[in-house]
Amino acid sequence: RLRMVNASNDDFYNIKIPGQDLHIISRDGNTLSVVENKESEVLAPGDRIEILFKAGLWGEYDIQSARYVQGAFTYVEDNFMKIKVFGFPVIPRSLPAALIPYDNFANARIDNTRVLTLSEGGTSENTTFLIDGKKFNPEVINQIMTLGTTEEWRIINESSEVHPFHIHVNPFQVVSI
Repeated sequence: RLRMVNASNDDFYNIKIPGQDLHIISRDGNTLSVVENKESEVLAPGDRIEILFKAGLWGEYDIQSARYVQGAFTYVEDNFMKIKVFGFPVIPRSLPAALIPYDNFANARIDNTRVLTLSEGGTSENTTFLIDGKKFNPEVINQIMTLGTTEEWRIINESSEVHPFHIHVNPFQVVSI
């Protein structure tokens, strides 16, 4: 089991293990209901992921960031980590087909809808990222939710940047893009 976080402030990583599928079990701290098998997974700044990795016999496995085009900038393929496998072999376990079930809110009764707009300000030398026209201020609470309600948040990106969006405390479900 690998837990990975992109702790950079502006770099994207397209995670892959050559010759292996990524068996994704969690994103941003939220366990998925089923394992997602993918060849690679893009991690934007602040993104977290958990994968199950099924190693073979003794040897080394490269963890790579595959080529990724993010707007006007292209990240080249690069090795950035190795996994070394050694020790006595064990009988491999089967990968789980299901994980923790969750409530699907795609058709839930919505108590409140919010629209948040991501944009940019400042100059080309000193770009400021804004939410609803405001720069982040850790002293200000911008959104207050009522416990026990279901909200739909619509996120609009008016900038030229690819923005990750995640909530650090409450679990959420993406229902459409």
